Amino acid sequence: MEMANDRAARPNGFEEFLGQEDAKRNLKVFVQAAKVRGECIDHVLLSGPPGLGKTSMAAVVATEMGTRLVAVHAPSLRKKEDLVSLLLDMEENDVLFVDEIHSLDLKVEELLYTVMEDSKLCMVTSAGEAVTIPLPRFTVMAATTRAGDLSQPLRDRFGEVIQMQFYTVAELTQVALQAAAKGDLWCTQPAAVAIATRSRGTPRIANRLLRRARDFAQASGSAVIDDVTVITACESMGIDSEGLDRTSRAYLQFLANKGRPVGVSTIASYVSESVATLEESVEPYLLRMGFIEKLPAGRVLTPKGSQHACKIMA
Repeated sequence: MEMANDRAARPNGFEEFLGQEDAKRNLKVFVQAAKVRGECIDHVLLSGPPGLGKTSMAAVVATEMGTRLVAVHAPSLRKKEDLVSLLLDMEENDVLFVDEIHSLDLKVEELLYTVMEDSKLCMVTSAGEAVTIPLPRFTVMAATTRAGDLSQPLRDRFGEVIQMQFYTVAELTQVALQAAAKGDLWCTQPAAVAIATRSRGTPRIANRLLRRARDFAQASGSAVIDDVTVITACESMGIDSEGLDRTSRAYLQFLANKGRPVGVSTIASYVSESVATLEESVEPYLLRMGFIEKLPAGRVLTPKGSQHACKIMA
């Protein structure tokens, strides 16, 4: 059994992009209207936890517009010259995808303002001469896991801000089945459901669990991924029936032992993760599941979270 990699398994258009119905509905309108006008769509900010399809959504928009997707990770733009080199290579109606845009250096961010506003690159040469370089019209699609960290001037440059949503079990079941079909895998419906219930509402995790289940099926000499194989693979990776991994369970267990509000930095030290990782990748799902609450004094378990923590420690 072989399986396509993440890039090959990505959707080729809106019809293949599963979930995020509200976002797709709006973006379809923006794309259709822009094509009628013969223009690029307005700048779009996609926010939400990791793994919900922000990069794939940008690629779909570029595909639907019939243009290029130029992707860059914001931390790699360390100085203005890095951005200038990128911008001078842009073509009419291209989509520039800037991942984790909240981490842009302030000077780089300020240079981007005029480009997004007027399609002009304003800069000062090494000789101290101010120059303005006209640029082709293109769309900036940016992704962030920390929308609150964006400066207001940068946020105001986006014509549309889209909050990506966690996926339902039904949607993730279809994600798993679609990925299996693209990878020429035989995955049963119960197996896809088992993957979906353990994927924390996140397609990226569903695809990763499918790959690990494939490995376990291959190791046992089976050509079929069934629910037993999925459960075995998840247990080996420390993922429980609610989709919580070892870090998430340690988080809940720590709060249960403390029995009082605890600051996120203290929790991060205990579970050996960064505060950013907890806030971006761990806590959103725990909050969605109703396991924790954020209070001014710190994080606390809810009754539901206490119940699950008791199961963990049993």
